Amino acid sequence: MKWDITSDEKLKILIALGKNRKEIGKELNTSQSSIKNRTFRLGIKSIKEHHETIKCRNCGEIINKTISDEKLFCNSSCSAQYNNRNRKHSDETKGKIRNKVNTYHQNKFIENLKIFNNNPENFSPKELRNETKSIEHKFKVEFINRMVKQEPRKCKSCGKSKIMKKRVTLCDDCHKDYYKFYRPQCEFSFNFNDYKSEFNLDILKEYGWYSPSNKGNNLNGVSKDHIYSCKDGFLNGIDPNIIKHPANCELMKHCDNNRKKTQSNITIDELLIKIKIWNENIKYLGSVAD
Repeated sequence: MKWDITSDEKLKILIALGKNRKEIGKELNTSQSSIKNRTFRLGIKSIKEHHETIKCRNCGEIINKTISDEKLFCNSSCSAQYNNRNRKHSDETKGKIRNKVNTYHQNKFIENLKIFNNNPENFSPKELRNETKSIEHKFKVEFINRMVKQEPRKCKSCGKSKIMKKRVTLCDDCHKDYYKFYRPQCEFSFNFNDYKSEFNLDILKEYGWYSPSNKGNNLNGVSKDHIYSCKDGFLNGIDPNIIKHPANCELMKHCDNNRKKTQSNITIDELLIKIKIWNENIKYLGSVAD
């Protein structure tokens, strides 16, 4: 169509009514590009497509979109999460997805390892370790063990040959049994006030009991230490009641206790003799008191 004064007036009226280019095009029987050029020539403010606000179906974020747009999500990630939420995969499909993810991380780890070996100044070991954080724990341990060429080692507890990290003496199963079951049973449960005469109280008077920074903040204090360690008791199959006997307790500064770690200061035979003497002394003191 040819634009004239009459069509220009109709255009202005339709714009004032809030019509968009598509609707105006139907009224004036012309194209949207023609309307766009005419409004530019007349100096009329550009007509914008009608917008509306909706909420993303997945995260609820407000989205500003046009009516003609069929957009329902703020981004492709939200769309995938929403569509996969109720989708059920077969075991075969799950295996393919898992293998693909593991292969991706494996290739990425190898690539970064090569970069680190060729240009260590541009790629720190900390960054290299961070690349493996998203890998499943089991896959990561097995893969890293293969990369550093670790051979299976014998677990000191069960005696089975398994792949373990360096400086680790227990396999995962024995590690769990020790910290979840055996170690808690070895905690001292006796009342210290009943046996004060059997301990050296000078160190306790000087430093006081240990307490962490959030509970008294006495980091130089004294704690109870196992003379024959819980770790050795677990490895040698010793009854926890023997390990937690008061005769196996020694007062020691907590910092020294940490440095000692799992080292035993006596043998199991020496501990059994010490327990026997302890019990006889307590029995004798009890008979004297009666």
